[in-house]
Parts: sequence; C-alpha cells; structure tokens
Amino acid sequence: MSNPTGYYVVLSNASNRMDGTPARGFSPLVIAPKSNVTLGGDASELGRSPVLTYVNDYGARLPLIFSCTDNSCAVDEAKSRKS
Repeated sequence: MSNPTGYYVVLSNASNRMDGTPARGFSPLVIAPKSNVTLGGDASELGRSPVLTYVNDYGARLPLIFSCTDNSCAVDEAKSRKS
C-alpha cells in the first residue's frame, strides 16, 4: 500500500466488500506520509474489488473501493464517493 500524500492514513479494515469482515491476518495500521507498507493478511480474500476503510480527521470511517487487474490496484474514486 502506497501513501503518496503528506498526511498520515489510518486503515481500520480491509475486506472484499462494504461492511465486510476483515481479511484474515489484517490488523489496523497507520501509514506514514510518503511511505509504503504491506497490509498483511491473505490478498486472495480481498478479491478484485477490495474495500479499505480509513478514518478521517473527524473520526468517521470511510471506504476506499479499489479495482484490481493482475498485480495492481487503484482506487475507484467514483464508487468510493458514492459509498
């Protein structure tokens, strides 16, 4: 997972669907600015449309819905905004 921003990112969940149970082995984590981390857990459980939940500055938990092809995933901004 890459954090290209100048802000800390708190991830509270990684699942294969909205409001799903966390992938086996995933633990909540903080990603430092301009850094990369390994999420942990079993990537195959996340499927081709993983949903990572982050905590914003106000404490709300918001979804980031990804779209994956081969070994690369990117945020689907349109789907993430609708959720």
